[in-house]
Amino acid sequence: RLHASMSEVDETKPLAVRWVNGFPIHFGYISWGAATVARVCSSPGQSVVIGTIGPTLNESLGITSTMNASLYMIATLASGFTIPWIGKHIDKLGPRTVGTAVAVLFVGACWFLSFVVSNIYTLTLAFYLLRLTGQGLTSLVASTVINLWWVSRRGRMSSLSLAVFSFCMNAIVPPVTRSLIEHTGWRGAYFWLGVGLLVLLVPSCLLFYASKPENYGTFPDAKTSTQSCIQLSTRTEQELANEGPDEVNYTRPEAMKTVVFWALVAAGTSVACICTGVLYHLSSLIDAKAEAPWSINSAYVWVGVSGGGVGLLQGYALDKRLFGWQPKHWASCGLLWLAIACILFGANFNNITNMAAVVCTGFCMGTYSTVSSVVFANYFGRTHHGAIQSVVVSVGVWASALGPLPFSLAHDFVGNYQTTCLMLGLWPLTAGLLLLLTPPPPKRYTELKDEGQKPAEEEA
Repeated sequence: RLHASMSEVDETKPLAVRWVNGFPIHFGYISWGAATVARVCSSPGQSVVIGTIGPTLNESLGITSTMNASLYMIATLASGFTIPWIGKHIDKLGPRTVGTAVAVLFVGACWFLSFVVSNIYTLTLAFYLLRLTGQGLTSLVASTVINLWWVSRRGRMSSLSLAVFSFCMNAIVPPVTRSLIEHTGWRGAYFWLGVGLLVLLVPSCLLFYASKPENYGTFPDAKTSTQSCIQLSTRTEQELANEGPDEVNYTRPEAMKTVVFWALVAAGTSVACICTGVLYHLSSLIDAKAEAPWSINSAYVWVGVSGGGVGLLQGYALDKRLFGWQPKHWASCGLLWLAIACILFGANFNNITNMAAVVCTGFCMGTYSTVSSVVFANYFGRTHHGAIQSVVVSVGVWASALGPLPFSLAHDFVGNYQTTCLMLGLWPLTAGLLLLLTPPPPKRYTELKDEGQKPAEEEA
């Protein structure tokens, strides 16, 4: 079997090899735990937490909610342009180096917001740093680590990590943040959030992030060897490649030349844009006057519970190739759930349809977040995953920045959300249909191209 060459990172020094192979359990589980911790720690850079400090921050700085939202959108869009440039360095320098640097910068961003912000200019810079390091890079490096260490069980491990993240984001982080604001103010809240990152995120990245398992003489999917770590460190790349997973490895330019890459990006754009808009305006969409149990807090919990549950099932279905479906088929299912949610929100009949719309939104987020976390590694390989995934994350960041806008315009100029929701429902339906009609990427190996040869199927 032919494989792409190993990562440019050479972290196979004896100490590193002993460290990775010296745990009583496979290091893939250790790295998964560290990546899951990192995802949860990305909370201070996510909209849920930043939005929580919004009212007190606006009052403190003397700015309006509209000004806050505008600065937030500008900063988020700007961060999206930076992510691809940093993403490619994950493959060159390794997730440990990049992840640790991002974690330290993330701590600095929290403390910058706490100690330095005093006007709209410093606030915009703080938003930019938080969105770049939190929502963008911390999540990107965590996803890359899981994809490097898991192949045949990638779907299940990714979905479990995302389920933990979803639960913490909806059930734990918001109450903790509100409590910190009540006791220390918004500046104190972000100071202590930065301390939490320094204690949890920085050590996790420094100690438990690692590049491809083959670089340490071991294998993905928790496969082990009877050889000692010293024997493993002396094995050649070809020997490890012959025992490792058979996969295709594209470079970023090669991946971006395929139709399916852009079909997946278009699908992800619709999910990021519409879901962000729905969550941002959720209290208005479900009617603030609705009776219990339709408080805004319970609605967010239902999104998290439904998304986490479906995500776990989705990970199993991806790994087992249930019904013989490819990732693009499951992605289309997620888009269908989103279209149904838009239609139900547009109908706005009663509490039952509102509840169904919220649950369908969770189904979409759980399905598509799981698929998007594994599909690019499945289709384009692990060697250049950081560079490839960074483009996808960047586009998603831009889409999420613009997501609340169509809903806000509809509310201000039309007076309701119904027409906008119904029209937006056409977007995921169209994207899902195009994705179904798009063929998967061809089985091309980068080594063959480098050697001036062509794969047999291309010659045919």
